[in-house]
Amino acid sequence: MIGGNEERESFAYSITEDKYRKLPKLPIGHNITTNVCVNYKDQAVFTFLQDAKLFIKVAVMDLTNLDEEEDSKAEMEWVLKMEQTEHEMDRFHLKCGVSMHDNRIVVVGRGRLPGMRE
Repeated sequence: MIGGNEERESFAYSITEDKYRKLPKLPIGHNITTNVCVNYKDQAVFTFLQDAKLFIKVAVMDLTNLDEEEDSKAEMEWVLKMEQTEHEMDRFHLKCGVSMHDNRIVVVGRGRLPGMRE
């Protein structure tokens, strides 16, 4: 569960142990209501979001350095911040994302580019 409570904490659940452990928190300013998470080859989790200013932001949780038994006190890092003036989309919403076999991540959204009719 990514950013599963108001403290921005993320959790992993072990079915065999019936136990939760804490994972890195979302970075400050990460909106948890409008994000898409993508598992990248079980090495990282990327979260994609758009904020109220229609900025696109991406944070990453490195899964390769997590201790399987310890709770994490770390915070995810921002790896991309793109202002609305760069992508120029209006009424923009992210819908889903997937990790591809060729090492790319594809995120699908909807929005309106300048000059598009409603």
